[in-house]
This record gives sequence, C-alpha cells and structure tokens, in this order.
Amino acid sequence: MGRIYYVYSDFQAVSTVPQDLLEITAGATYPFRVHEVIVSQSSEFGESQSEQIRIAIKRASGAFTSGSGGASATIKQALLGDAASGLTAERNNTTQAAAGSGALDVLIPEAVPVQGGYGKLYTPETREFILPTDAFIVSVEGSIADAITFNAWVMLEELG
Repeated sequence: MGRIYYVYSDFQAVSTVPQDLLEITAGATYPFRVHEVIVSQSSEFGESQSEQIRIAIKRASGAFTSGSGGASATIKQALLGDAASGLTAERNNTTQAAAGSGALDVLIPEAVPVQGGYGKLYTPETREFILPTDAFIVSVEGSIADAITFNAWVMLEELG
C-alpha cells in the first residue's frame, strides 16, 4: 500500500466556468490511485439558487497542456510524519487543461444539484489509476447562474 494524501482547493468563489477545480499531476516516478472525490459548496442554499451543475472527472495523459489562471492547491499527508508527496496540484484554473499532443479523457460526466454537491467513493476495483506525469482533473463545466463558493478535494494513494 502506498501513502495516502488529501488534495484540496479550500473554499474558493467561482464565477467563471468552465473551470478546473483541481488538477493533480503525478510525479515523474510515482503513479497514484484515486480513492475519493468530493465537490461541495457553501454559498447556495435557497430554492431560487436550485440549479444543476455539471461536474467532469478527467484524466490527462502524454504531452497534455496544463491549465492556468489558478493557484497551488494544498497537499496534506494522511499520516503525520509521512514523506512529502511527489505530486503537484493546482486549483481553480480558469483556462482548463487541454489535450495538446497528449490526451484528455472525460471519465465521468455528472450533473448534480448545487445544494447536494458531488461525491464519488471508488471501490478498490474501480479506482482511477494515474501514471507518472499524467493528471487527474476535477472540473465544473457548462455555466452557473452566479458566483458559487466551491470546495473540491481528492483523497489519493501515491504508489511506489
């Protein structure tokens, strides 16, 4: 078993979509497996804000073009004292990752009520496997009626 890490965006106001809430790139040596993905929000609670949001779970591979316009995401070890991760992570990229001369595949397209958020707990046999230098991306797609304060986090296992 590898080391477990949490990668999260922390609550960020999002008014421009589509947007990559999280882009997590494996290090040059170690692949990783995704255990869980959560997207929640803290600003839309009334019935008048009852809209569907589109979430896309993506895998970028090969010579893909990383997104831009965001900032570094937080990476935390699940166990204190574990080594620092070899991952790099970005949050809230307003220019989304693109295939470039690599590939960008939508693995799971989903529409969810904004108040309910999105959650995916992978069973062991369905965990996404991300190869070294490839990326796992959580995006909000389409459009939103107004700014929403999103939080996205991924629990993953770095192997090696």
